[in-house]
Amino acid sequence: MTSPDLIYKIFKMAEWREREIPYKGSPDDLRDGFIHFSTAAQLPGTLARIFSGENDVLIAEFKVADLSDALKWEEASNGENYPHLYRPLNLENMTRSWRIAQRSGAFVLPEELGGPLG
Repeated sequence: MTSPDLIYKIFKMAEWREREIPYKGSPDDLRDGFIHFSTAAQLPGTLARIFSGENDVLIAEFKVADLSDALKWEEASNGENYPHLYRPLNLENMTRSWRIAQRSGAFVLPEELGGPLG
């Protein structure tokens, strides 16, 4: 598998507002022992499976090269390989972020992340 240059961390807005530095992870991350990330192609599925009960989220973009020392690609229960970070996350490495809200019961990604035009 060829790894992408960019990966994404999805934050519940309450977790984003209350984050600590360095970021050690969400309750799910702490339970699993690593920080969960998704590729751009995996974002729609992750949003639907994990974040469907949220009104809005923040999607933060990171360069794989900035995380590679502790980043592992591992198979999840759905058979896809997901990026997992095995150390606290330096939020200063975030390159961009988007706050998105659900519309008509689903998250709509911005164009930069493969969402619809306009």
